[in-house]
Amino acid sequence: PGGRHKCRAVVCGNFAPHDPTAQVWTAQAETASVMASQRLAALRSWEISKIDVKGAFMYAPLPQDMHVVVRAPGSWSKLGLVPAGTFWPLRRAVYGLRQSPKAWGDERDRQFRKLSWQFEGVRHHIVQCVNDTQVWRVIRGDVEEDSSFVGLVVAYVDDLLLLMPSSGLRIAFNTALRSLWTLSSE
Repeated sequence: PGGRHKCRAVVCGNFAPHDPTAQVWTAQAETASVMASQRLAALRSWEISKIDVKGAFMYAPLPQDMHVVVRAPGSWSKLGLVPAGTFWPLRRAVYGLRQSPKAWGDERDRQFRKLSWQFEGVRHHIVQCVNDTQVWRVIRGDVEEDSSFVGLVVAYVDDLLLLMPSSGLRIAFNTALRSLWTLSSE
């Protein structure tokens, strides 16, 4: 509508030489963890919701020792959007680049480890689980104990499953995330 058009360029990382032994993927929550999280939420009468990070890969810097240069799409040159033979050095992960999932997962986890927010006058934060690194416990207060465990965040690349006792806590958590990234609508 309004004559505006939108397009997205994706890097064809499948053409780049690669080391088949290099870890380029990001961990994702195990199915058993997702099921157990949902069961716990049901037992505790927690609300369950989902949110995703829009354009997640673009938030992730590439490793400093990685130098990637990509050619602009030929169709963009034909449309006059960029001069023919345009190349761009990448500083951030982009869709299609083999290393992007790992770069995003590392960035997401780095941000999660330092994330904290206030709800009902008390600081909250999340702690990564040992058994499944993509499950994060929501902790009320600064000390983790049985009574301070008040929710879960389950990560699947850029999708987050939120299991929390109240919509107020979820909204406060989402507000903290919005200070880092653009999220889908609640």
